[in-house]
Amino acid sequence: MLTIIRIVFIVVFFFLSKMRRKESVPAAWMLHYLLGSGKSKRVQRRIAQEGLLSALKGKYMYNHWDEILSGYEGISSVDYDGRGFVNRPTLFYLVGGFTMRIKAWDRLTLTGSDTYNWHGDDEGRYYVSPVRFPNWVLKVLDFVTGRNEYFIHSRNSYCSITGEVGVSNKLWMAMEWVGARPFTSTFTTNISWKEWWDYVNEGL
Repeated sequence: MLTIIRIVFIVVFFFLSKMRRKESVPAAWMLHYLLGSGKSKRVQRRIAQEGLLSALKGKYMYNHWDEILSGYEGISSVDYDGRGFVNRPTLFYLVGGFTMRIKAWDRLTLTGSDTYNWHGDDEGRYYVSPVRFPNWVLKVLDFVTGRNEYFIHSRNSYCSITGEVGVSNKLWMAMEWVGARPFTSTFTTNISWKEWWDYVNEGL
């Protein structure tokens, strides 16, 4: 069953990755994971800059400026703008949480990498990609896949970190059993001090 699901999603993400939409880059990363080559991929500088500004702003707003300038900084998936698994900066979907090296001089130079894989939290729960399926469809999909909590509905939403229903990241993790392979996402980008302060002060 997982092999069939993998083949179906390879086709789906192939077409999504060719579309001129914001979702095309995350789709390309997922396709690369499902195809299983394991080769590293570099994040576009623009995407890295957008995501890092979002994540670092949260650190700054909570008075962690000394950590930002310490040379190394850990970014958690909860540091990005937004909540759950939708409407986050694109970098969230490509690297999630990571540790990066920071050089602060005439500008911020940020370098980092992370393994593109899927895992749950310490309680065994996963993020969920919300889909516009009726609850009964999710229940049927859960049943035909052996009730392994790959599809989250109203009766097993306790398996979702945010309580949302849809496709669980547990399904993507299970794809490793049938040929998918984690790989390394890398990035390097520069942020000028003007860009930094303009972003931090936006909306204040």
